[in-house]
Amino acid sequence: MRVVPALLVGAVLLGLVSSQGGFFATSWGWSSLVLLLAIAVVLVLRDALALGRVELVFIGLLAALTAWTALSAAWSGSAGTSLVEAQRTFLFVAVAGIIVLTAQAGDVSRYLLVVLSVITIVSLYALLTRCWPARYPLVHNLAGYRLARPIGYWNGLGILVAAGAVLALGFVAGYGARAIRSAAAATSVPLVLTLYFTFSRAGWIALAFGILVAMAATRERLRFVGWTAVAGVAPTLAVVAATRLRALSTLQAGASAAAHDGVRLAVLTPVLAAVAVAFTLLGFACEQRIALSPRRRRRIGALLVVVVAGGAAAALVAIGRTPASLASRAYDSFIVPRPTIRGNLDQRLLSFSGNGRIELWRTAWREYRAHPLLGSGAGTYARAWAADPKADFPVQDAHGLYIETLGELGPVGLALLLGAALLPLAVTLRRGARPAVAGAAGAYAAYLLHAGVDWDWELAGVTAVVVAIGALLLVERRHTAVVTPARWTRPAAVTVVVVFALVVAAAYAGNSALARAGSSLGHHRYAKAAGEATRAARLMPWSAAPHVLLGEAALGQGALPVARAQLRKALALDDGDWQTWLDLALASRGRARGRALDRASELYPSNPEIKRLQERRGSSG
Repeated sequence: MRVVPALLVGAVLLGLVSSQGGFFATSWGWSSLVLLLAIAVVLVLRDALALGRVELVFIGLLAALTAWTALSAAWSGSAGTSLVEAQRTFLFVAVAGIIVLTAQAGDVSRYLLVVLSVITIVSLYALLTRCWPARYPLVHNLAGYRLARPIGYWNGLGILVAAGAVLALGFVAGYGARAIRSAAAATSVPLVLTLYFTFSRAGWIALAFGILVAMAATRERLRFVGWTAVAGVAPTLAVVAATRLRALSTLQAGASAAAHDGVRLAVLTPVLAAVAVAFTLLGFACEQRIALSPRRRRRIGALLVVVVAGGAAAALVAIGRTPASLASRAYDSFIVPRPTIRGNLDQRLLSFSGNGRIELWRTAWREYRAHPLLGSGAGTYARAWAADPKADFPVQDAHGLYIETLGELGPVGLALLLGAALLPLAVTLRRGARPAVAGAAGAYAAYLLHAGVDWDWELAGVTAVVVAIGALLLVERRHTAVVTPARWTRPAAVTVVVVFALVVAAAYAGNSALARAGSSLGHHRYAKAAGEATRAARLMPWSAAPHVLLGEAALGQGALPVARAQLRKALALDDGDWQTWLDLALASRGRARGRALDRASELYPSNPEIKRLQERRGSSG
């Protein structure tokens, strides 16, 4: 029965990740509701509760971040957007809560195995889409030729499998059943192959960083280094072989060539997984025969440090660079415009361009400078970006969790986020960990690094996996400080959970109605869209989004007075959305149209559609 909670957590995480990475609010609703109901059941049925103090601090920081995010609705100018952002963060509280309540220190490995299984299943599905191009076209609407399914974003998939690879390495280097360690070694092949086909540069950097953190976190660094060398053979061979499957990594490759290379990949993956198992078995044999005294281990470790440092110094001398000049060159490469890749996507892996991230981060910094105390409010970054006259393409996020949090939630929000994010890592690094847990710490650190340069946080499924790992890192230390709640705490906690479950259920119903309305509108089913948007408006009276959809549905039907009325209701709730002003302009005539267009232009001066309408208005007198 102790495995049931772990399987429940795994099922929720798998469902989240498979639902477009958990990007949409509807996925946060059902998953939060399932987790809250599970928490309530545990609180009612479990005889004794014993919680670690540091785990309570972790959950408290996540809850405080959620509350601060929701509170920012009071000053953001877009209450609906900020409250939606809070719903996502609340999901992470629920993930941490169910793990803290159900997992014991002895269960950590079991839970981590479930997490690794979830990541591996996602990786295998992603690879399947590359092996079978006739069923899953290589060109994705958003990702282009880069592997993105089922998450929908190549870098999101990249960091998920990179974290999984570090987690798998921890199990390979750990103690325990050889079957589990061998299976973990086998998973490293599809995980690394998936990472390769995402062509995610930051994913590879995060993988390397995660391995280094895992080495630092374990008490047996030399052993971990040795197993890293053993476990790295098969994945390295896999990547080398994958680079020769040109039709799967070259733009405009022919369908027949892609199908041929897809079959080769389907054969290559299990073969090299078997090679990984074989090397692991060889490692077992060597481990039994090699016994090193502590003194000899220290000497070998020192020798390895000297070799690595000497190799790095020799490389710098060979290329005629100093560390300072390399850093300067890297920065120059990072700030150049996005590279144009015309052939093999391996070229992308060799580029250090930041793809315009410097400008994205500058906007977030300006947002913070304009609102230095409280921030501009959760979910408002897209508006700050649109207001920049140089914003020649739409962007929703700053592609950097920490700088965006500073801009939107101010120093308080950033402090809460960093406190929650760094706590599990700090506890693990301070006390050292067994190899499997060290691998989990490395996986956790890989995400923290990657989140600084991308919008991983918005992919709630990916972030929920990492929050689960963070909670398990703290559960591992539970024996150091345990709190036994008072008798009255249990009924109070159940009451709070039930109340939150009702709130989440209402939010889920509203978000679902809103999603159905948007889908119906996209298919020009205006009457159905209006009905669903009306239902959403009743459930979400603070949100302007239902009224926008009602206005757009009426606009599609030619009912201009109704459209204007609904759009004005939306603007009464949120007057900072340029799209609503543009819709109002389309539903208006004469001077009213001009005023609406002028306001839309103020909010998004570089938008081509607004410019065209203004030019037509000017030419018509």
